[in-house]
Amino acid sequence: MGAAGCQDIDECSLAAVSGLQACQGDVLCINSPGSFTCSCPTGYIMAQNGQSCVDIDECIVEQPCRSELGNACVNTPGSFVCSCQPGFRAEAPVGPVCPHFTVCQDVDECLEGPAVCGDGPGVCENTLGSYKCACPAGYRGNGTHCEDENECASGGHGCDHNARCGNIIGSYFCQCYQGFNGDGRSCFDIDECAVNNARCEHNCSNESGGYSCQCAPGFRLDQDEHNCTDVDECLALSGTCEHLCINTRGSFQCSCRAGYQLHIDGHTCVGQFLCKCSREIPPANQRHHVLLLCSHMRRRRQQMETFRL
Repeated sequence: MGAAGCQDIDECSLAAVSGLQACQGDVLCINSPGSFTCSCPTGYIMAQNGQSCVDIDECIVEQPCRSELGNACVNTPGSFVCSCQPGFRAEAPVGPVCPHFTVCQDVDECLEGPAVCGDGPGVCENTLGSYKCACPAGYRGNGTHCEDENECASGGHGCDHNARCGNIIGSYFCQCYQGFNGDGRSCFDIDECAVNNARCEHNCSNESGGYSCQCAPGFRLDQDEHNCTDVDECLALSGTCEHLCINTRGSFQCSCRAGYQLHIDGHTCVGQFLCKCSREIPPANQRHHVLLLCSHMRRRRQQMETFRL
């Protein structure tokens, strides 16, 4: 009942009683105060007369079947039907209202068939309408058949040149050589001589990846390559001294037998001489000279030497 005592006429109900339809055909009639509206069901659109509905060709307007991927769309009254290519499946689209039609949805072959790439380490990657298999890092092959890649043999690794490359299934590792520190990809030489002289008794020389011990002159390196032993030059160097050889730590000394003295060269011996002097009348051409007659202590030879007075 209106404010002036008027009652709204339900045109939709009146049309059903009188046989006069407010909306034509299957058009839905919706009553409103003082009037009514015609509404079309899903898949239709209102005609220009406002009372009839026209079918929507979803295949042209919406292209729900992804025809660019080879799927076919067939229009039906108020709806459509998708004919899907392999790799797609006709399914209802996800939404809050359950639709009365289906669209072509991509099939995730990787999810539905975990072993689609075989039972090896191959990795499945879903693509639109299909899938592809690929070998993971550390392997090579076509994806369905993958075998370990030896990075150490192929050179496809990042190990330092002072490190060892070790191949393992699907990967590899780097390990610095002995005498180096680091993570294998970067290795740095260790100065062994800096710590306790590397246990060398005498001298230590650091080298790339190691060290070596050296002995002072007169010593030789032992088999343990750390300690030093005195060299007996008297045995090792035969004939070093003319008479007697005395070994000392790190060196040696020469000595002469009685009646001899060591030469300035430190090796040879020089005989000591006892001389008897007598004055004689010198020849006319050797005035102011004295003849000295000397006899060798060992009397191996006699010689005369003239000394200027």
